[in-house]
Amino acid sequence: GAAPAAAAAAESKGPKKKKGPVLCVKKGLGAGVELSPTCWGMRVDLIEKKPGQPDLTEGCTIIAIGGVNLLGLANEDEVYEAFDKGFKEEGDIPVSVDPVAFETVELPPEAAGWATTFKEDLDCLASKFAV
Repeated sequence: GAAPAAAAAAESKGPKKKKGPVLCVKKGLGAGVELSPTCWGMRVDLIEKKPGQPDLTEGCTIIAIGGVNLLGLANEDEVYEAFDKGFKEEGDIPVSVDPVAFETVELPPEAAGWATTFKEDLDCLASKFAV
């Protein structure tokens, strides 16, 4: 009888469990992040100490914000506009995040003789990925 009700009441008074990653936006400070729109979402380029973003890391990509999807959009302008729709000026905004992943690939010695466009392609990839 009363024991389960008391246990449920005690649980409801405890600290709230976080449901997932959020973008923290504080009045007067904003989000404290520098972002770049990419075809994969908003890349996090810089995180300032205040207000801090415990759920984000520099280099990760926000792929949804406030229930608004940022994946599969036609171009970076649409990503920026979609991000703006999901953003709010204050509070914790739910986000989905693609984490940073690093892979090191060693090129074979004959790569030195590959077409000069290979380096241009790598430079292009480097501007979108951490290559």
